[in-house]
Amino acid sequence: MINQFKTFCLTNHLISNEDLIFIALSGGIDSMALLHAFLQIQDEFKLEIRAIHINHGVRGAEAERDEQFVRRQCQSLNVPLIVSKLNLKGKTDEHSLRDARYAEFEKIVQSYPKAKIATGHTLNDNLETFLMRLAKGSSLKGLTGIPRQRGPYIRPFLFLTRAEISRFVQQNQIPFVQDSSNQDLNYLRNKVRHKLIPHFEEVFGKAIWSGATHTLEHLNQFYQLFEQESKKRYQHLVKKEGQTLTIETEHFKDLHPLYRKQILSYCISAYYPLNYQITDQQLEDIQKFAEQTQTGARFSIKNDLILLKERERLRFVREPDALKTVLRLDKNQTIEFDGLKLSIKQIERDQIKFTQNPDVEFICGDRLVFPLLVRYWQEGDRFCPLGLGKRQKLKEFFVNQKIEWLQKKQIPILLNGNEIVWVCGLRLDQRYRITKTCKTVFKLELIKRRNN
Repeated sequence: MINQFKTFCLTNHLISNEDLIFIALSGGIDSMALLHAFLQIQDEFKLEIRAIHINHGVRGAEAERDEQFVRRQCQSLNVPLIVSKLNLKGKTDEHSLRDARYAEFEKIVQSYPKAKIATGHTLNDNLETFLMRLAKGSSLKGLTGIPRQRGPYIRPFLFLTRAEISRFVQQNQIPFVQDSSNQDLNYLRNKVRHKLIPHFEEVFGKAIWSGATHTLEHLNQFYQLFEQESKKRYQHLVKKEGQTLTIETEHFKDLHPLYRKQILSYCISAYYPLNYQITDQQLEDIQKFAEQTQTGARFSIKNDLILLKERERLRFVREPDALKTVLRLDKNQTIEFDGLKLSIKQIERDQIKFTQNPDVEFICGDRLVFPLLVRYWQEGDRFCPLGLGKRQKLKEFFVNQKIEWLQKKQIPILLNGNEIVWVCGLRLDQRYRITKTCKTVFKLELIKRRNN
């Protein structure tokens, strides 16, 4: 088995000389077999072998037993171990447990950027995953099963059945612990494992495993070809502008729908770690938004990630935390925020010098109550634009000025209490214009970011 193990690792480029490899070590039969398999080839490839154990904290005394078992085994084998204890607050579904595990794995990746994390997934796991995704109407990518490698994650046992691993463990007298939750039929995977797979073996015999391997390999080849073509289109169409990604809508709409969804998926994954998954239905919804909604619309994808429909492009952007910030501006003070400076200074009337510079304004200060407030645009903001003669929604003002959604989120607003004084760099409020009766005058100045 070890020779097959080496061949599989080398053929699929899972390991290289002097790799640092963390074994995801639960203490169960698969992960313990994986640890011992790597230890048998460690010297040949000059590998550095370590382990990480995740105690989810959801199986009480049994979880503590597993942790202590793993600690003893690693100590006796001289394998450095990291243990992570989690508090999932009652979240025991398969999806939550998986997300929690991979969140801990990501910490390893961040601390050891060149490390690989090996998991004990087997051919059985792959077939179970395929059947579950098939029943749920998965995409082609989902039907390819568990990838042999995804970023730093490697699955060196995907060529082995659980029965073959069991024989390896018996022959080498490798100790392991049993996880009672693997027998719990409340979990879908366990239903497939203990009820469905045995029926498949009964009907098709042991040939099911070679047949499944052959089919999954073909699906992977087709998907890899599709992904190569998708990435070519992604590199051609998607442009990075600062922290945003943009796609020209004219070219995007000419693509086949499958390429559109794949490109959208690549864009979203650029903002999230490796374990983030987006469903086919979510991609369908995002694609419909991109194709059918009008200019100015926005689609909230996840947390603070937003897709904007602009006139000639789609734009992925994170809504900045600065939008929630409210700053105070006192008399004769300058404040700095988000790469900008804003100042207010009391002057005499004879110091007023009107220019064409939109970043400098002079206002009547008779109604000001300090400190003034500075923030970004909020839904429902209204003001009286100088020269218009009536109140207007700030949102409508931005539309009339042909200012895109992202731009308006970067324009500071100066307020006197709840009243807008100045949409900085764009328009003064009529109520704060200089008149003959003004007793106090203030100069406002906005110093914008400089493009290097």
